[in-house]
Amino acid sequence: KPNSSKELLIVGGKDNLVGHELTSYEETFTALEKLARDKFPIAGKLRYRWSGQVVEPIDTLPFLGLNPGNKNIFIITGDSGTGITNGTIGALLCRDLVFGYDNPYKKIYDPSRQMTKNPFGYIKHNIEAGASLFDYVTGGSCPADIEDLKPGEGCIHREGLQKLAVYKDTNGTVYKFSAVCPHLKALVRYNPLEKTFDCPFHGSRFDRFGKVINGPTKHNLTDAHCEVIPAGSSTSK
Repeated sequence: KPNSSKELLIVGGKDNLVGHELTSYEETFTALEKLARDKFPIAGKLRYRWSGQVVEPIDTLPFLGLNPGNKNIFIITGDSGTGITNGTIGALLCRDLVFGYDNPYKKIYDPSRQMTKNPFGYIKHNIEAGASLFDYVTGGSCPADIEDLKPGEGCIHREGLQKLAVYKDTNGTVYKFSAVCPHLKALVRYNPLEKTFDCPFHGSRFDRFGKVINGPTKHNLTDAHCEVIPAGSSTSK
């Protein structure tokens, strides 16, 4: 119904790796909106836009079955965006495993399977993840003086030997956290479009105030180095 305010068209696609190509996010949303309007000319005003995350194993197949290293935990994860299909398969497979029944999909989706059958994907993933470690020796993305950071923006700031995740709210208050992701100690990067701090290593994401919003990490950006600077106060350079 073209004139119904209660009906929304949801369009997805144009995938990006978390923490990579952050400056191209705006282009991604623009291209996705153009695609939607080309296919659905009756579409009205754009209401919302956001990034959702999917876990995609190197071989693109989900992990369904017994959790490696544990005899009593069964997992259904790595659905690559097709959770309804893989969730159903996973439920049937795990049921059979619990009751000791044979299932033809057991080996295909085994969480303990070898991932080296796709060596190029495996190597590419590790190169991309490893390259992010160079962030430790590079400069930050903040202005030389944090006072010059515009309200509503964030950046990564080098302060001596450490790097900080910095955000200035619309009132001018500056929030500073350790930029080290609690998961495997990679450095987060600022996502200017969604105002989040994203980890390029395994996809953990944090909101502008350092609170975790997506795993695998379960912890916020380290509070031990957190500093809140009220608007009008002096800041580090």
